[in-house]
Amino acid sequence: MNSIKNPKVGDLFYTQINRKFFFMQIIHITTNLPSPYNNGQYNYGYFMAVFEKSFSKLPQTIEELDLNRVYQIKSKPKKAILYVSHWNEIPEIKVKDGRIDSAKHKKYKFVYFGNTYVTNKFEPVILREFTLPSRNISDEKGFTISHSPDDINWIYSRLIQDEEKQNEKTKEILPKYFNEWLEYVEADAIIKTEKILTSFELDSQTKDTRKALKKCIVALNKLNEKLQFITTIEAESLVDQIIKLSISFGLNDLESNEIIDKNRDW
Repeated sequence: MNSIKNPKVGDLFYTQINRKFFFMQIIHITTNLPSPYNNGQYNYGYFMAVFEKSFSKLPQTIEELDLNRVYQIKSKPKKAILYVSHWNEIPEIKVKDGRIDSAKHKKYKFVYFGNTYVTNKFEPVILREFTLPSRNISDEKGFTISHSPDDINWIYSRLIQDEEKQNEKTKEILPKYFNEWLEYVEADAIIKTEKILTSFELDSQTKDTRKALKKCIVALNKLNEKLQFITTIEAESLVDQIIKLSISFGLNDLESNEIIDKNRDW
């Protein structure tokens, strides 16, 4: 685990866990807190949001990232997002010693990716109170939207926990279409994508294949809007598989491509 010195507002960082790249951004820096926090350990407060969209291949540009949707914790605590404040005596971010699993967390790299704007449209809308003590505030859907003063260690513990749960789920899946996804796509996304393609096959046996294909793409759009799992690699394998199925039900390559490109959002 490396140390990031003198980080700035807007700085983007990534870490890799379970063959996935996760991104986070410093959205605010707080200094000079009033009493009783005007002591060394609270000299610098770095407020960070981790983003929901992960990648199986490291992106090349900031434009490929989704810097709006904040990561929702999949296991525990429920209905919580990864929006944390990391406090330190000096202008630096690194895993803190003496915390649970800190030695484990230090094995992961924390890498600078670039600097860009901080959005005003986080999803969910986060509570922008950049101070201590932190208030435990939830939105109308019950999601905690206030920062958790738990530092970078908390980010690693939640991501690792979620990825371990993901591994447990994928061991129980036997994909028909996307076996290679088991290494880097969340289990729920695999299961639901497989169901959509199975429905496409069934619909094509009894209905117009063009209409069935459009229905399939619209369903994938809705699924990706919810789970944010389709990146370039997933999109390519989806298109290839759907075209193969379309051809087997009477469409040609050109027709299939036209319907997919006209209707997909990914």
